[in-house]
Amino acid sequence: LQLIVASGEETLKDKLYETSDPFTLTVTPKNDGLVINPSRSFGKEGTAVTLNLNAGMVDDKAASAGKADASIETTSLIISGLGQYAAFTVGGVPLTELRDGVTVSYAEDGDAYTITGLLQEDLDVLAVVQAASAITDQSTSDGVQISVTAWTVEGATGETSTPVTVYAELDMQPVRATLGND
Repeated sequence: LQLIVASGEETLKDKLYETSDPFTLTVTPKNDGLVINPSRSFGKEGTAVTLNLNAGMVDDKAASAGKADASIETTSLIISGLGQYAAFTVGGVPLTELRDGVTVSYAEDGDAYTITGLLQEDLDVLAVVQAASAITDQSTSDGVQISVTAWTVEGATGETSTPVTVYAELDMQPVRATLGND
């Protein structure tokens, strides 16, 4: 790396001074976290209902300086209150088929799904498929609320941001049976 200084100082005879002293520049990745401000999500059971998390990663883009960014931040979520057997999609693609590094697991004892490896564009279109009767209210607020805890993970170091927990209203409408063969 070479540092060149150009000066606009009028008293200097030479306006450009070049020197070449070797030095090492170390860039330490920093985890910047995210903001999350959910709005009401609604739809019919058995269909993909987009979770309107309104989540924004502070560092949501890979750096580009001629080399690939080896330090990409991802988001992890813990979602409680959906009940067992929920399925997640991102833009219509099942979460389990999205890409390497994306995982989803379910802990029955806490009724909580842990999702890891999400990028900003995934958060924007994350959806859930579930039966309305499986969802349990996690808050005393109006409407049925699920609990969402979110944090970011720095790819190069594994450093995590401070988790943020919010409640998100999920209005999952049951599908009514018909008189004919369903």
